[in-house]
Amino acid sequence: DKTIRLWDSRGLQVAHVFPAKQHIQTYCEVSEDGHKCVSCSNGFGGEGCEATLWDLRQTRNRICEYKGHFQTVASCVFLPRALASMPIIATSSHDCKVKI
Repeated sequence: DKTIRLWDSRGLQVAHVFPAKQHIQTYCEVSEDGHKCVSCSNGFGGEGCEATLWDLRQTRNRICEYKGHFQTVASCVFLPRALASMPIIATSSHDCKVKI
């Protein structure tokens, strides 16, 4: 249904549903500190081929979108904080590229 849902594991109830994106969401990951979530979506020809960064503390807020792939973004991850002084996200796509 093109949404990402946060679940309360205590009662197995949906705690929040992020606004639906235009394209199907293919993967998501939560940052180590639990404050952010990154999701990625399918697409083709550069349309819908993005990763979206969400603020989990203010769950209605999309922080930004990372565009640049030309096919479905299959995976997105937060890289370990030890690699840089600031948070870094990596994405991989069906266009055979990894972007950081």
